[in-house]
Amino acid sequence: RKSALQENLFETVAELLVDIVDGVQTRIDHTCGAISSLWVHLVAVSTYQVLVVACGIQAHVTGVVQLKYHWWWAFQDVFHVSCGIVLTAAALGVFCIVTSSMARMPRYAYLLLRQAGCPVVRQARVLDIIGSRPLGMHMCRGAVYIDLPKAIGFVIVVALIMANDVLLLVDIAGH
Repeated sequence: RKSALQENLFETVAELLVDIVDGVQTRIDHTCGAISSLWVHLVAVSTYQVLVVACGIQAHVTGVVQLKYHWWWAFQDVFHVSCGIVLTAAALGVFCIVTSSMARMPRYAYLLLRQAGCPVVRQARVLDIIGSRPLGMHMCRGAVYIDLPKAIGFVIVVALIMANDVLLLVDIAGH
């Protein structure tokens, strides 16, 4: 009788844990489906904003643009670069925070089950169910999950492009 009660309790707790994680991920999936196009647009436009300012300054320095660069244009350039960096960081940051929080769910469920004295075999069963699909914010209908390594890689690529422009400007200024 006692083992039947324990099995029933375990099944109830396991169902609750899985339902909680699935419920949260379902809401995240719905949100991602609703905003994915907007998110891609935001990241693309804010990144282009930063790169266009860099290319514009480079075009003035190299003489591609025959107009003289006026000092007050620096205000608009600083504004656009700052906004581009903030918007890109916000877009990537929110998705990374949610994805990393959801990635911790299986570990959190494991700790809860272990503290409750749940047998290891049952813990493994629940963790297998929870970990059977990726968790977090995603784009392209779940094909790409936005996590910290992807965000850092994206930032490094943009930073390398910017560094290339800066080095070119320093080289031109040196001649």
